[in-house]
Order: sequence, then C-alpha cells, then structure tokens
Amino acid sequence: MKFYYDDDPVFGADSQLIPTETMPNVYGTVYNATTIDVYDLPWNTSAFHGTYYLFAVTYDSADPLANYLVSSVYTVEIDNVLPTVCQARVYGPYTGAISLYANVWDADSGIDYVEYWDGDPTNPNSTLLGMSFDASSSYSFAWATDPSGLDDGLHYIYARAYDEAGNYLDSTSFEINVYSHAPSEPIDPLYLIGGLMAGTMGDMTKDLIIFTLIGALVVFASVMTVMVWKSRKPSTLPSKSKAELSTKQPLDILKTRLAMGEITQDEYIQNKKLIEESDTSVDQTSTTKKAPPDPNKSIKKSAKKARKR
Repeated sequence: MKFYYDDDPVFGADSQLIPTETMPNVYGTVYNATTIDVYDLPWNTSAFHGTYYLFAVTYDSADPLANYLVSSVYTVEIDNVLPTVCQARVYGPYTGAISLYANVWDADSGIDYVEYWDGDPTNPNSTLLGMSFDASSSYSFAWATDPSGLDDGLHYIYARAYDEAGNYLDSTSFEINVYSHAPSEPIDPLYLIGGLMAGTMGDMTKDLIIFTLIGALVVFASVMTVMVWKSRKPSTLPSKSKAELSTKQPLDILKTRLAMGEITQDEYIQNKKLIEESDTSVDQTSTTKKAPPDPNKSIKKSAKKARKR
C-alpha cells in the first residue's frame, strides 16, 4: 500500500508519494466474512497548506510484476495558518453579567469558536470563563460575576480564537475593573475616574464618562464666571486720585487696564460712559456759574437807599 498526494484530482506521473518514516500500520477487519486489511499512515502536514487530492495504491504479491489498483480521489483542506484577527472587547458597566465579545477573522478554514480567559491563556493559573460558537453575535459570552464581590477588582480578559483546523490566536489583554454595587447604591465618581485613567473602562463607558465630565466642567466654569461678574461692580474702578485721573488721561488708563485684563469689556464701556458724562457735567457747570458781583452796581444800590431815607 502506497499513498500519494496531488494538486489536481487526477492520479498520474506528477502525483507525489507521501513521505513516511515507518511502514503503514495494518489493521485486520472482517467485511462479509472476508478479512479486510486497513492501512493507517500518519502524515505530517505542517509544511503543507491548501487543497490536496489523496490517492491510495494497492499492490498484490504477484511476481515478478505486481498488480495494483488506484483508489478514488479523496480531497482534503490543509490549514496551517493562524487566524488573522483576534481582539477581545468588553463593554461596561462591569458588574453583574458582563458581556464579552471578540473581533475575529480567519481567511482559510474560518473561525470555529472563541474562548474567553481571565488571565493569559498560556498561564496555567488563568481561568477559562467560557466559550462561544455564535458568530452572529460576535461570539458574545456573558460572564456572571459573583454578586457578593468575590470577583471585584482588576481583571485581564483574553480571547482565544480557534479556526476549523484547530489553529488558534490569542488576543491582547483587555483590562476591566469589576464592581458589585447594589442598584440603589450610587457609584463613586472617583472610582469611575480612576477606572478611566487606568484604561479599565469599555469604549461606551469611556465616552459616557468623558462627556459627563466635560459637561460638568462647562457648567462649573459658567457658574464661576457669573459669580465673578456679580462680585465686581462695573460702575466703580479701583480707587484713583482725582489728580492722577486729571493728569493721566482717564480714558487712556481705562484702555491700559482693559488690555492688562484688570477690567472686562463691559466694565470698560460703562466706565467710559461715566467719564464722558462727568466731563459733560463739568462743562455745563462751568458755563452756568454766576458772574462775580459788579462793584459799581453795589455802589449805585447804596446811593438809592440813602436818598429814600
């Protein structure tokens, strides 16, 4: 008995003899009261990949030229290539039944199933959490964590993807922080921020926390701005002597202080109006002042009073 392989389904001169280190194993079996020999040949296919066609050739013991019979063709698909993609994914919240997912791909025989591990799968101390055969759900698996808190803390989740030929590829770790809070118990914001900083949050949870923090910062900044504006009196300036104002041009001082950030734009406009109104009132006051008394008129009035007497 000899075994051959070929890259086409026709046995011929180009068919290659399968290399063997030992003779084929022969097993005796009975078929219709006739003893049938079954030949078993181990074939190391580590150097092969793709589609191959197998033939078995049986020889009798005729001498000097043995008769032979070629079997029908048998097709095999040999896959010695690891899966191309394996990425573990976990989405929060990381409490209760935590959903584990995997992005996987194999271009040859296809993905058969995915295992999920708590810890590096190559480490004998790691724990196999479960496996999934459901490609339609991204090979999702629900990890039921202990409600009493035994599973609380950091965990490093790995996915291991197997193809149909038995080849497998391990993902990198996905770090999560498991917590077991009662539904009515609020989660400590510092705990969430710590998880975000440590990279233990899933993508959706990260986005939610980031948007929440940004919104809180915007609200805080707005409130502080309003409080600062209310605490300052736009109609008053820090004390400056009249002499200083009269000698240093008040409007120039306002412009300088606005540029230095000591006052706001609204304060500049309001105080500019006050200065302009003050200058206007001064001008009006100076134009409406009474003229000093005329000495000549006073003498005339005194003369008239003396005559009446």
